[in-house]
Amino acid sequence: MAIGRVGTRAAFSALSQRGVRSRAGVVRLTWLPAEPGDESTTPPVRVAYAIGRPVGTAVVRNRLRRRLRAAMAELAPESGTYL
Repeated sequence: MAIGRVGTRAAFSALSQRGVRSRAGVVRLTWLPAEPGDESTTPPVRVAYAIGRPVGTAVVRNRLRRRLRAAMAELAPESGTYL
């Protein structure tokens, strides 16, 4: 399954205003379900990662971002937008 990226300001705004928030330890997740549409095409899964500077250097943050991308690809999440 291909996982897209969240790149527009409108998508981030929708996540912050209408998203469902969840937390497990230090990991926080905000999820916005895909809007119902045509059943013949599956809505995409889009993911954004917000990793702050206190986590470490840029190398450490990018490594973590790659690991999170791989984990999301294995999970095959429901269609929607995730942060």
